[in-house]
Amino acid sequence: MAIKNNERMSKAKLFYPADVGGQVEDDFWKLLGGKPAQIAPAHPDEVPKGSEDERTRYALFHVSDASGSVQLTEVTERPLKRSHLNDTDTYILELYDEVYVWQGSGSSLAEKQSGIKIAKDFIANKGKPKTTRISRIPQGVEDATFKGFFEGFYTPVKEDFGSD
Repeated sequence: MAIKNNERMSKAKLFYPADVGGQVEDDFWKLLGGKPAQIAPAHPDEVPKGSEDERTRYALFHVSDASGSVQLTEVTERPLKRSHLNDTDTYILELYDEVYVWQGSGSSLAEKQSGIKIAKDFIANKGKPKTTRISRIPQGVEDATFKGFFEGFYTPVKEDFGSD
């Protein structure tokens, strides 16, 4: 804000090579290796192949080593609730083009490492798009998208609108 308000007095001039023309535009294209005869329209890298049902489907998996070895089990109860997430374990929320690995504050190193490895395997083995992201989420720093799949992450606000 200092430059905008103090140095330029809110009167900065912006130049765009396509609008300026002349030497500025020539220099711009020279740096890019020359201007092509025709510029192709933009297109997405990968068009989602799945149906709407596939793109809106989600699954929650529980990663635990309580039995002595790492076990993966699907949580099938719906709707998902915050109480499904045990602080001593790791969970994987699988979406169409993103895989969340939620790591409880008390989860073991083996569970955390296995959660990431399983998420990578999901992408490779389940035919997910190449652009599928893996997001590691430590307990307490969940983003709004992740929280949106669970009931009970947000404390209900109680207000009495009848009193003065």
